[in-house]
Amino acid sequence: MAVLIESLTKSANKERIAIGEVVTFSFVFETTQSATVECFFLDNLDPCLEFVRHSMTFDGVSMPDADPTTGFTFTETMHATHTMSFQAKAVCRPDDGIVANIATVSYEHAGVPDTITSNIVQVAISSEATCDAVGHKMVDISIPVSVTPFARVGTITTRCCGEPTITPGINVPSGPSTNCDFTISQRICVEVPVEFGATVTPGEEHVECTGEGCENCTTPVLP
Repeated sequence: MAVLIESLTKSANKERIAIGEVVTFSFVFETTQSATVECFFLDNLDPCLEFVRHSMTFDGVSMPDADPTTGFTFTETMHATHTMSFQAKAVCRPDDGIVANIATVSYEHAGVPDTITSNIVQVAISSEATCDAVGHKMVDISIPVSVTPFARVGTITTRCCGEPTITPGINVPSGPSTNCDFTISQRICVEVPVEFGATVTPGEEHVECTGEGCENCTTPVLP
């Protein structure tokens, strides 16, 4: 009998955090067949990580009462790929500065118990608190452009306008002759489609610092 869940993949959105910062753990698993099975999810977090309450989600739906550190049960009923996630906050720094943990999904299918274990995920914890800072600088950016016009002639078509005109030649025999000269004239309309346009070629851009900063950059007034 094929297993119900072949693998459980775990990942983290950050490789390094400071004490007091939060990391999000995500999980992906796929059931191989449709079956109504009670599954038990458990993630034994490192003591230096604390689960953020009400952060657990299953397939994008919040599970406010679920706590992965004590485990919770969910019912699997279909063949599908599922995602889970939760957040944890760093509360201390281990001796080696690294926290590593795994998660498991346990179930019993067709009378056979099974436990799927995820890959190990490591996150480094720094003892120094950090903060994100953003600086602003006003700069002038210029780029030269070259505009080249062009014209393309399309397919030329013609059509006759009115009936042709037949004009007798200069020498018109008065009786039987070996030849007869005349001229056929036809007025025609010639349609010549022309496409006009232009190509723009950018040059080498450059930037000039203005020597001033800006807290809230607004649209400058052009001269």
